[in-house]
Amino acid sequence: HPTAAAAAAAAPPRLLFSANGAGPFHPTTSVLQAVYAAALAAADADAGEEGAGARLSVATLWERTHTLQYMLTPKGEPIPPPLPGAAGASAAAATSADAEEALAAFGSTDRRAALGAALPALRGKVCGDAPPPGVAEQTDAILSALSVLRVLTASPARVMALGRADAEEASRRAASVALPAEAFVSAKLSGKLVRQLGDTLSLCSGSLPAWCVALARTCPFLFPFETRQQLFYCTTFGLARALHRMHGQTENGGGGQDLRVGRLQRQKVRVSRERILESAVKVFDMAPAHKMVLEVEFFDEVGTGTGPTLEFYTLLSRELASRALGAWRDADARSVDETGAKEPVTAPHGLFPAPMRVDAGDAGDA
Repeated sequence: HPTAAAAAAAAPPRLLFSANGAGPFHPTTSVLQAVYAAALAAADADAGEEGAGARLSVATLWERTHTLQYMLTPKGEPIPPPLPGAAGASAAAATSADAEEALAAFGSTDRRAALGAALPALRGKVCGDAPPPGVAEQTDAILSALSVLRVLTASPARVMALGRADAEEASRRAASVALPAEAFVSAKLSGKLVRQLGDTLSLCSGSLPAWCVALARTCPFLFPFETRQQLFYCTTFGLARALHRMHGQTENGGGGQDLRVGRLQRQKVRVSRERILESAVKVFDMAPAHKMVLEVEFFDEVGTGTGPTLEFYTLLSRELASRALGAWRDADARSVDETGAKEPVTAPHGLFPAPMRVDAGDAGDA
């Protein structure tokens, strides 16, 4: 017997949606796709029979209020077909170097030209997810090459030691012939990622291509630190912070784009100075904590704002690096009783997790 979820998925849709008077659309149509289809239909209607209307301005769409209507599915009537290309475009359109051809069904050439700023966000929705012939073989070859590069960047000494009896000699040779980290950076991929992160539509609609995060996590050596940092800010702390960061970069760079953003939501929290680590755990366990601007104040103390907040993070970083936690490798052989529990670990090469004993208890005891 089919499960309730399977039966619900197989059942015909009960509601149909329209956008700005256009539609109704197929249930698989995204909101972003429907809004653009309605905008293009309105532009064609304003152009008249001559078809020489003004170009559709993507920027003005953000200034409008878009109305979505819904209705019950009429009994006995067929469901509207998907938009051309939404359920799977042809291989030629998917592999074409000119991305505008993938949107040919949305209007004339003049209309398609106005969608240049939205192509990164729309292309995946329009072309579908079915890969064209030959993509699987190319993907396997690319993954093999990336795997080799990842090993070379992680441990060139191990690669040089393959097939050699003298590991020490191989290590010295690897150190002499090792390439700098900049040699593995891909300028083309970095440029593509920067353009994706600069696309407001992609961020607001959640249409950032999956390869951006996947490739940056598995092969970080392909991108410079600044690009990976920008990706981290755009995908980790919510849309509001991403737009604020983009707005700041636009102002600092003197860009002419008018990007209007609201104020970030602020959350005041009270913490105990004596139990800074436990208080931090409770604060960071709050569901929206990473999307808000935290303002910290200490119990039984007057003052809030930037000063106490920065002090909170300073005390927390010191607490996390203390020897009493036993969480990090320590170059100091002295005991905690000799140096003090609040003394930070001695780590000249950075913090590395300390190994756990084999006879250690469960995770709670560790």
